Amino acid sequence: MRAQITCTLLDLVWTLNKLADDDRKVVGIAVALVNSGQVRLCGNFAGAKIKLPSTVSLDFQRTTYPG
Repeated sequence: MRAQITCTLLDLVWTLNKLADDDRKVVGIAVALVNSGQVRLCGNFAGAKIKLPSTVSLDFQRTTYPG
């Protein structure tokens, strides 16, 4: 079993911005990581899941990312 990563939402987005080439990818990957439980948020968003409006469609929500 993989170790769960714990970080702030800011740290997660900051790191993903360095790796992804556009904002939609950053949002999609962040949503997938947090909602799958691979990343647990601490700080102001501790324990939160990310709920997107039905009008937002991201291709990355069902993807599993190696860690």
